[in-house]
Amino acid sequence: MPQLAFPYSPQDLTPAWLTDALRSSKIIHNSSVTSIAIERVGAGTGWAGECVRVTLDYDNREDGAPAIMIAKFSTADPIGRAAMSDLYQQEVEFYTEYSNGIGIATPRAYFGAADQNSGYHALLLEDLSDMRHGDDMTGGSSDDALLAVLQLAQMHARWWNLHELSGPADFEDSSQRQRDFRERWGPCVENVGPLLSDSFMSIGELLCDRLSDVVNDLSKRPQTLIHGDYRYDNMFFNSSGDIAGLTAIDWQCFKRSCSAYDVSYFVAASLQADQRRELELRLLNEYHNKLLDLGVSGYDFDRFYRDYQLSFVYFAELWVLSGAYLDMTDPRGVAYLSASMERFDSILADHDIENLISQTIT
Repeated sequence: MPQLAFPYSPQDLTPAWLTDALRSSKIIHNSSVTSIAIERVGAGTGWAGECVRVTLDYDNREDGAPAIMIAKFSTADPIGRAAMSDLYQQEVEFYTEYSNGIGIATPRAYFGAADQNSGYHALLLEDLSDMRHGDDMTGGSSDDALLAVLQLAQMHARWWNLHELSGPADFEDSSQRQRDFRERWGPCVENVGPLLSDSFMSIGELLCDRLSDVVNDLSKRPQTLIHGDYRYDNMFFNSSGDIAGLTAIDWQCFKRSCSAYDVSYFVAASLQADQRRELELRLLNEYHNKLLDLGVSGYDFDRFYRDYQLSFVYFAELWVLSGAYLDMTDPRGVAYLSASMERFDSILADHDIENLISQTIT
């Protein structure tokens, strides 16, 4: 997308700038935006940035010109913005470099730009409000869960061990991730400590020294493109017609990694304990069989299952990194954190993750 100065917040959006942005991306050619209305969306996620729905009026609306769009901006908090700067840049890169034909549906991007020096970014994306938005708090049906993992398998198989994806990879920054985890563990405990269980505290203390070992171990597995934050909150479901589908949003954490990362993260973030215990093996088998059907070889189920268990560490890592900055005054945010910790506690117990780390990472 062409270079164009961009606003740093929703309050800075104007019809004139939106006209320039849409013209620079060749979405419109002759028409102009005459007025806009802005509505905040994504309450409870302000730590990651600001997100608004923009309704646009035109003097003469052209075919393909969006009547509604989603605009994403960096957080106004300077500490959070500095911490998230690389991820903001990464999401812009995803929409401008990789979003077409990755193997899973994504929103159309109308404009994207980032300033790495200041940490600010802006994205104009397709509005998906005509679809059913997933919800981590309420969860989904068994059909939703199955669709989610099968769509993952399709994307993972598309990028299996290919070198077309030149973006970031887990194993390339394992030492830095270890340092980041150790540095943010204290602030996370200080900020969200009352929500942390004894088992999570134990895992967190262990990972302060062993995270890089886990990352390096999983880097030996076949690498593919992963979403990195694959959960119901980041999915829109389309149930119209004969074929169900989903569109995945929020690509700030995409990277090359072991495919089990996305699967374990989805299970930990979106499935309540009872549902997970009921569906877990079916989902894993369906996912693995789909990989095989799409031509993936040399990755047997036993190896995948062990990688799946070990990859729960990544959920704990993101929990800690984000927990250091989360707004604890937001009711939904606190409710989600509480539910998330309860689900993760059951995983730590059922899969004996602490012992797995201690025994298999040497």
